[in-house]
Amino acid sequence: MKRTCLALLLLLLALANPCAQPRFDYDSLAHYTADELFRRGNDYLDRNDRDTAMPFFLTIIGNHEHDTDRHTRYLIACSYAAIGDIYYQQGYYSEAFDSFTTAIRLCEQQGFDDLLPEAYNNLGKIYCTWQDYTQGLLYYKKALEAARPEQKDLQRKLLINIIGVSCGQGDTQEARRYYDRLAQLPDDALTRYFLLYNQGLILDIEGDVQGAIGHYHRAYNHAVQHRMGARYTGPACSSLADLYAKDHPDSALYYYHKGLTDDMPPYMKRHMLKQLAALYRSRDRERAIDYMNRYLTLSDSLFNETEINRQKGAQFIYESEKNYEKIKRLNEERQTQRRQIKAQRNALLTGSGVLAVFIALVTVLLVQQRKLRRAYRDLFRRSNEMLKTERVNRHIQEELETTVAHLKAQIATQTPPQSAATPQPETPHPDATAPDEESEAADRPQSSVQRLTDEQKQEILSAINRVVKTTNEVYDCDFNIERLAHLTGYNSKYLSKVINDTYQCNFRTYINEFRIKEAQARLLDTQRYGQYTIAAIAQSVGYRSHANFIQLFKKAVGISPSAYKKMTEEMKGDDN
Repeated sequence: MKRTCLALLLLLLALANPCAQPRFDYDSLAHYTADELFRRGNDYLDRNDRDTAMPFFLTIIGNHEHDTDRHTRYLIACSYAAIGDIYYQQGYYSEAFDSFTTAIRLCEQQGFDDLLPEAYNNLGKIYCTWQDYTQGLLYYKKALEAARPEQKDLQRKLLINIIGVSCGQGDTQEARRYYDRLAQLPDDALTRYFLLYNQGLILDIEGDVQGAIGHYHRAYNHAVQHRMGARYTGPACSSLADLYAKDHPDSALYYYHKGLTDDMPPYMKRHMLKQLAALYRSRDRERAIDYMNRYLTLSDSLFNETEINRQKGAQFIYESEKNYEKIKRLNEERQTQRRQIKAQRNALLTGSGVLAVFIALVTVLLVQQRKLRRAYRDLFRRSNEMLKTERVNRHIQEELETTVAHLKAQIATQTPPQSAATPQPETPHPDATAPDEESEAADRPQSSVQRLTDEQKQEILSAINRVVKTTNEVYDCDFNIERLAHLTGYNSKYLSKVINDTYQCNFRTYINEFRIKEAQARLLDTQRYGQYTIAAIAQSVGYRSHANFIQLFKKAVGISPSAYKKMTEEMKGDDN
């Protein structure tokens, strides 16, 4: 009965403490999805139960390592990072190194840029733990460069690590540069602690011992005040002890013992054990041997030289291959850029040549246009001068004809009639016709236009000019030689003969020349015809066909009607 009660009591205790042992079957993990495994693993990490969390992350990797889904690959990269962090917290740095490097490779291959900064930081911590500070600093800076602006906590962590490593290498200028960046982050208890502690490190390297001691004390008190734990009080104690070790060994022993706790990081505990062994060497040989043994044991667990060299070599080969691929890609890009530059240069040269030819053609065209414009102006001036001269000549001719007509009329009225009783000898007039010839001519119709006398031709020409110059009949589109014959009373053949003999052209050419001159006059008369279009001007002088008018005008004047009109406007503008 007692045994039964004891068994029931133990069962109740087990049920009451479910976190004491993991309540899952490892075989059953295979049935969870990757998301469920990842969520459960993180739940155990939040409870600080790393041993229980580890199988969940390992199962994700084992069951889904060959999946190509991007989300699953992301969870695998996160799982490697989580496993590496668990190994690191437990002091298994070789295993942590393998996990971190695998996480980095996945992130770089898959483009998971949000995970890279933390992964680089973790790898930097491993290198610094192995006292390879150059490589550690390299990864810290890579992490800081990859960190996003909103990742303030990660930036603070990286700046703290970079400052510490820079001080360890004696580069205070670099340490102060990153210290100033740390001071710009939001002020909280953790940032304030590291500002004090890192200022102590910088002053220590610069040789300001008292200033460094003051800052270490203030950092220690700050950590105690805010209950930050041995993880933060320990470094301050260790740094104080290092400063006191040479001149004040008792104070150094005090601070080493005060800072040495079980929850200190192994690499920091190793340093303090070594320093305690050295201080006790002349005081207490047994204690010195004990600290030295503990130091060696911890060193063996931390530094397996063969394994470390293997892992560093593997990472070096990976980095070399990655750099080779990067260099190869850069070379290919450079070759592509060179080809593009060459093509662009050739295109530029070709374009420059084409542009030069175009400019030359445009220049030639402008010169030709200027010459053509000058020639048009000369034609315009000459045409206007000829038009004015013809108008003057016409006016003079009209006055002469009027004068001749008046003289003839006066001679006809002043000649006395001859008496029949005293016959006078007949003096034949130069233009007169003998009586017999006149009667014969009157009785006999003319059979050919060749029989026209000069006087008759002059009369016909006067009749033609009277119709053409004093009436608007010539500007009628239907005006022709038959219409002129009707208006003058002469046969059309006589009219054609007189025009041919006088002007050395046919009737149509004569009329066209007269119309074109009138068109010129109307284009020049901007006050009366300035609002007329070219087509309206053409119709007003007797042309139905606009195209025919343009052709005849250009043939007679040398330039088109539109150019003539434009020059008229320009000349008028110049005169104003």
